[in-house]
Amino acid sequence: MEKKNPLDNKARAERMADIFPHKDYYESKLPMQRKFENLRIDLIKRLCGNTIGKKILDIGIGDGLMAEKLAIDNLWGIDISSKRCNRAKKRVPHATIIVENAEKMKFEDDFFDGVICADVLEHATNPDKIINEMIRVTKKDGFIVVSLPNEPVFILARTLLLRNPFNPDHTHWISKRYLLKRFKRKPTKILNIPNLIYPFCLSHCYKFIK
Repeated sequence: MEKKNPLDNKARAERMADIFPHKDYYESKLPMQRKFENLRIDLIKRLCGNTIGKKILDIGIGDGLMAEKLAIDNLWGIDISSKRCNRAKKRVPHATIIVENAEKMKFEDDFFDGVICADVLEHATNPDKIINEMIRVTKKDGFIVVSLPNEPVFILARTLLLRNPFNPDHTHWISKRYLLKRFKRKPTKILNIPNLIYPFCLSHCYKFIK
């Protein structure tokens, strides 16, 4: 795959911020869409556990809708899109939100008690770098929560709806095997969002301990 300049990646992120504001998902007029997004947030919240007194990083904080619902006291958030960061600051004014590329974060080693990376890796130019950075900035015995869409289910759904089966903003298809290989450890817990239509789950949520 052709490597993209980080500036190109940022420009793409800013463009997507205009085309796909996150409220279209979390506050969708479609009941199933809203249900899916809220279920994903519930699973992530369960995996994070008690975050009182802990410093948590939300990678790809976006417009801040998920962060608002997670209600974490000491929350830090990064996003490559300045437009999304500005929206997030309005949603979660207590959080520390920075325009930052997750592939090369400026935080010190072992800086956070926990890291959340919700449906981000499939959009990244280099997901390997983001995974390495997540591990680097997480304290020993800290947690990393990663959620990923079950891509085959969404490809099938788009095909049945006579739409382009592939999401143009998904640059990678992240499998469980890939994730375990990159983290070099087994997740302590995996939670899935079930699907009432097809016999496959819609999303996977993983929790790793450093």
